[in-house]
Amino acid sequence: MTTPALDPGITVGISDAWFQVLSPLNNNGDALETNDVIVSDSVQLTLTDDNTHKDVIEALVEFFGSARQNMLIIGDDLSTATEYFSPLISGVGTISVAAVVAS
Repeated sequence: MTTPALDPGITVGISDAWFQVLSPLNNNGDALETNDVIVSDSVQLTLTDDNTHKDVIEALVEFFGSARQNMLIIGDDLSTATEYFSPLISGVGTISVAAVVAS
């Protein structure tokens, strides 16, 4: 899967935001010793309104910074009542969990 790069100069028609995350599932803590390459997981968030990706990033930073709990819900599309950390998000798209790849 390829993740589209965001060009800061392009602000027309951006309706999704992709985030790369380092997962504890893919980081065994000794990648330097084992020569493993850690590949990031990725999450696609659907924006409520086009071109609000920068606002979503700012809201995520604030959300993470003010968190007082161990588990944070960014988006939940599976429960009977959907839940998102911000009204700027209208859905959770593709979630890709990558594997550790030997180099």
